[in-house]
Amino acid sequence: MVAHTHRYLTGLRGLLGDVAAGTRRFDSVLARYLILRRDRVGSSGYVRSWTDDLLWHHMNHSTDMTLGLLGITDASTVDVQVAHARPDPTSGKPLDITLTMTTEDGRVGTVVGSYTNETPQVCDYYLAGAGRTVFVEMNVVRDRDGVAYDPDEHPEDEEDRVLQNREFFAATRANRPAAISPDTILPAMDVLQRAQDLIS
Repeated sequence: MVAHTHRYLTGLRGLLGDVAAGTRRFDSVLARYLILRRDRVGSSGYVRSWTDDLLWHHMNHSTDMTLGLLGITDASTVDVQVAHARPDPTSGKPLDITLTMTTEDGRVGTVVGSYTNETPQVCDYYLAGAGRTVFVEMNVVRDRDGVAYDPDEHPEDEEDRVLQNREFFAATRANRPAAISPDTILPAMDVLQRAQDLIS
């Protein structure tokens, strides 16, 4: 079981389904995950015994989703480049990173991550392709015609973490693999390892 909550976001799930079905194709994906995370306190407010890692945690979610939105299942075909700020003196890790993935057919995915954002949290995706753009911000999907999906207008849709946890329990009870199994995130792990090697 893998906790990739972005894959349970209804708006993004719909776009991933379109890409898998071949009804949408994106030439460019820009993902941003910008939060303030300089200590061991997570979103729950509890103090952890470990320190978050920008590349391997929050950019992991965005990288996984970006690959999915580009329809990439084999990351070995993707060129990976990375730029980063100087490492934080306390953690020894950069707190601002930009990761770029270029496909063999010239499409591009860019993931921007920051743990130094003092404004409200940013988690969004800008998708361009076939003369039509889509913008997804906190699970609200917009295109040139306006709002295509707003979770506030669909109270019947459960939140991503509820869906994720429900799936974990259902898989355990049924003794079956969960919807998101470890092998499905290996392309993102491959990209992140190459990015880590470039940073190191």
